[in-house]
Amino acid sequence: MLPELKGKVTGVSIRVPTYVNDSVIPNSKAQANMSRPNVSMIDLTVSTDKPTSLAEIISKFRLAAKSDMAGVLRVTDEELVSSDYNGSPYSAIIDAPACAELNPQVCSNHGFQKGQFANIQATVLQNYGVV
Repeated sequence: MLPELKGKVTGVSIRVPTYVNDSVIPNSKAQANMSRPNVSMIDLTVSTDKPTSLAEIISKFRLAAKSDMAGVLRVTDEELVSSDYNGSPYSAIIDAPACAELNPQVCSNHGFQKGQFANIQATVLQNYGVV
């Protein structure tokens, strides 16, 4: 992904099938075909060189979402589920309530993305001096 972040960032992305019509629970093959894995949940765990806080990391995401990543990145404080991200115009959305500070130098950042935009989160953290 980004060689300069080797050993500082690790993550997993899981494709989540989301339904075209959230009120439809697939009970047939035809309805099951309505689901498509167009949303991914990402867990990006970051190890920082110096102690930091989850609040500081989230503030960096918020700053990026309002400046150079506006229209690409969003931070939400709402408690949402994968289907809420279906059709979102953003490439990545940080799910602030799902993020966790594991210790002063390790934070787990959760978000949702469409397509293959996992490096957006890592890029923000690098560009804003977190890692």
